[in-house]
Amino acid sequence: MTKQRIAEILRSAKPDEKVTIQGWVRTKRELKEFAFVEVNDGSCLANLQVVLNPDLPNYQETLQQ
Repeated sequence: MTKQRIAEILRSAKPDEKVTIQGWVRTKRELKEFAFVEVNDGSCLANLQVVLNPDLPNYQETLQQ
């Protein structure tokens, strides 16, 4: 899977499509069942919201970064 810019994803990706992104975390919100992380890569002003499932093997490690 190749990395895509967030601007490109927002223009063309489907909501359930798997993509690889690289950027920095702008905000994160932890809830009991999952966490929301907003990522930006500088390609546009908009952030991409990622939903993290606590069943991920590196869930806690990812939230601490």
